[in-house]
Amino acid sequence: MNVLTILDLKLPGSFSKRNIFSENRNSMQLSSFRNEGRVVLNNSDCIITKIEVPTVKLSEEQQKVMEIAISGKSMFFTGAAGTGKSFLLQQMIQELRRIHPYDSVFVTASTGIAACNIGGCTLHSFAGVGVGEGAQEDLVQIVLKNKNSKRRWKYAKVLIVDEISMLSGDFFDKLEYIARVVRKNENPFGGMQIVLCGDFLQLPPVEKGIKSFCFQAKCWQRVVSCSVELKKVFRQNEQSFVTVLNELRVGKISTKSLEVLSRCKSNDLSNSKDGIRPTILYPLKADVESENIQQLNLLRGDSIVFKAEDSSKFPNSSFLSQLQKSCAAPQELKLKLNAQVILLRNLNFDKGCVNGARGVIVGFEEEGKHAGFPIVKFSSGHTLTIGPEEWNIELGGSIMATRKQVPLNLAWALSVHKSQGMTIEKLVVSLEKSFEYGMAYVALSRATSLQGLQLLDFDPRVIRAHPKVLEFYSTLQNISW
Repeated sequence: MNVLTILDLKLPGSFSKRNIFSENRNSMQLSSFRNEGRVVLNNSDCIITKIEVPTVKLSEEQQKVMEIAISGKSMFFTGAAGTGKSFLLQQMIQELRRIHPYDSVFVTASTGIAACNIGGCTLHSFAGVGVGEGAQEDLVQIVLKNKNSKRRWKYAKVLIVDEISMLSGDFFDKLEYIARVVRKNENPFGGMQIVLCGDFLQLPPVEKGIKSFCFQAKCWQRVVSCSVELKKVFRQNEQSFVTVLNELRVGKISTKSLEVLSRCKSNDLSNSKDGIRPTILYPLKADVESENIQQLNLLRGDSIVFKAEDSSKFPNSSFLSQLQKSCAAPQELKLKLNAQVILLRNLNFDKGCVNGARGVIVGFEEEGKHAGFPIVKFSSGHTLTIGPEEWNIELGGSIMATRKQVPLNLAWALSVHKSQGMTIEKLVVSLEKSFEYGMAYVALSRATSLQGLQLLDFDPRVIRAHPKVLEFYSTLQNISW
């Protein structure tokens, strides 16, 4: 782990506090520091921070995808679970913000949860069209009448959209029309570079009355000039498991793979020497809440409650409510000694304390600056005191809302939706109530190994992939590595 220390760098204004459309931009002044790690500015506009920079490098295929993005082409990149899409996207955001003014690169996602995870905002918030219902001609008038929305559209150079698989083609067409009209430019998306990331073979669109996938948008082929699929899987090392997951992803399973999964029914992960029990994945949120509350109540002692601190410079905007609804960190976190927890942030790569790392509460700090905060023993064998972290909703370089909370959650159970993007070493999966295409694949692909996976109930009929998505992926144009 490399460490970069930046001290007492005075700037004319703080990018996190200034109006995102101010003429006095400090983007280029910060660029040389941003590609080293996260930059934090305090209220006196002075950078005083110690930054841990992961030594993880891009793989060869990830580097080639990065080069496409840097070239300015509008692109879509995809890949199976565990191929490093999220990691690559974060690196890509840093590079694009180094090339362009910081506040001209807009980072968005199709859902609030995904937006919080990448430190952006929802695509709907960027667009300024509410839920996006109505004719495109009416929506563009809404944008034109709003000064801030209009300026975002006009000054954006790059629009990044994560979890594109959960966005409808109809809404994508509306946005493309709005971009051309507002920017007065008949090129696709008004000449903006569009970077799309996601896997259509995972969870499908969440919009009500959905009629089409994003790739079915009328403008898709005009907008997306390059489509790339990452192939190398990093999450799982066992080739037999990778083979099983590749079959699940396309909704098929061979007799041999079915036998492999059937053996996971007999795995007993409950007896662990480190006190860390496996996490159960449920399709339904109600089952998750019930399991966690029940297990917490079985532990002795009173709960210690950690309440989130939410703030916004724009309290009357929708950003604060969006953060409160979608943030991975709970509004109220109740913990006890021996509570099973999961880490919600990358804190220390070298010690394996990353997003999705499992642990158990072994105590609470008694003194010092972290007095009262939980001490967690992780499955990696390392023990850390976990202090508060921040989650931001950011719009074009300006922080619109912030939640400060201990980056933990109870982990006897998680929902399949909330687990997306996580890597979980000990996993128990219940698929009895699976109700969506790709849900079984998303759940099982969170596991790192067959030995760390236990199936409570497994019916091959829950393994489904949407036929329209399979058709799209069969024609996907990939660059050769």
